[in-house]
Amino acid sequence: IECVRIRQGNVPAILPVVLTFSSVGSPFRRKSEGIQYLTLAAPTFERQGEWAEWLPSELADMSKSERERTRAWMRAAMLQQADELQEFLLESIPSLSSFSAVEEMGSMGLSLAGDSEIGVYVISDLNDHLGSGVFVDVAYLTYYVCRQLGLQPSTTGLFYLPSATSPAPAEEAIAYAAFKELEHYFSTRNYDGASVPDWATTEELVPFNDGCYLLDNINELGYTLEDAAQQTLAVSEW
Repeated sequence: IECVRIRQGNVPAILPVVLTFSSVGSPFRRKSEGIQYLTLAAPTFERQGEWAEWLPSELADMSKSERERTRAWMRAAMLQQADELQEFLLESIPSLSSFSAVEEMGSMGLSLAGDSEIGVYVISDLNDHLGSGVFVDVAYLTYYVCRQLGLQPSTTGLFYLPSATSPAPAEEAIAYAAFKELEHYFSTRNYDGASVPDWATTEELVPFNDGCYLLDNINELGYTLEDAAQQTLAVSEW
């Protein structure tokens, strides 16, 4: 994200947000160099009986560090702070088209289209527990907030595949699970079962209505990106 910001500059109509995770007490929100950093904390449950139905009971037998290496635990952390994330989006998104933002963009020789469309780009590391654990929920929640604000969101996924130096097969297995999750949502066009968040029930939609794109620097064929600089350029162009 930092590389993208340096390439693109501080454009007031762009809101770069980085989601991180911390098992120790950290401020939920901080801003640095024009980038908003939102830190998710470890989920807390008074007892196992309060766990959501979709949260695997096997997590109860794991140590704290083991739980934090699972996609389910990362998703639980995100869902427990979804209200804070929603409040942040409701507060921040309108400023992208404020009078001051329009004036600042004019001084940069830029302008807004003047319609209600807004682009949402979720950039995620598929082999990372946090990245692959919350990327669908982030897309749905942001879509929901944009619709609340009268905007027409176009959602796009930009996903990093495991790197050549990743400790396979563990990270490859995480990426595979993320792909299976995407396949499920694209095939059913909605959440189902007991894991339905409030923001996903308003409409039937796929999480990324403008498509998903893979950033790959491993394979020698197809749309391989040879190095990190190429990946940064591709994301910046989006």
